Amino acid sequence: MPELLEIEAYRRLAEERALGRRIAEVVAPDAWWLKGGLVAPALTDALAGRVFTAARRTGKRLLLDTDRSGPVLGLRFGMTGRLLVDEVAALHHLQYSSNRNLEAWDRLAVVFDDGGRLVVRDPRRLGGAELDPDEGRLPR
Repeated sequence: MPELLEIEAYRRLAEERALGRRIAEVVAPDAWWLKGGLVAPALTDALAGRVFTAARRTGKRLLLDTDRSGPVLGLRFGMTGRLLVDEVAALHHLQYSSNRNLEAWDRLAVVFDDGGRLVVRDPRRLGGAELDPDEGRLPR
C-alpha cells in the first residue's frame, strides 16, 4: 500500500493543480476499477459541470470535494497507483510499481474544460474510485 506520505503528495498536487477547474467529462475505461456499483456514465453524470473545491486525505484515500454540495470523489491507489495532473506527477518513483509511464495504465481521467486532465495511472489495478465513500468507515 502507498504510504501516507505518498497520498499526501497526491493531495498536494490535486490541491495545487486541480482545484477550481470545471470538469468536462470523466473517462473510466476499466469498469473493474470503479467500486461500489459505480459505472462510468454515472460518474460522468455526477461530476460533469462541477468544480473540485477541496482535496483531502483520509488514511490512504484521496478525497476530492465538488462544488454545490456535490459528490465526493474517493480515490484509492493500491500499491502501484500514481496521480498526475496535466502530466505532472506528484511522485516519479514508487517502490512496488513500474516507473514506466504508459497511458494504457490509465484507470481514470477527469478531463477539465480547459483541456487539462487529472489521471490515475495504476499498472496493477490495485486501486479504485468511488463516489461519496462512507467517511465514517475510512481509517484516519
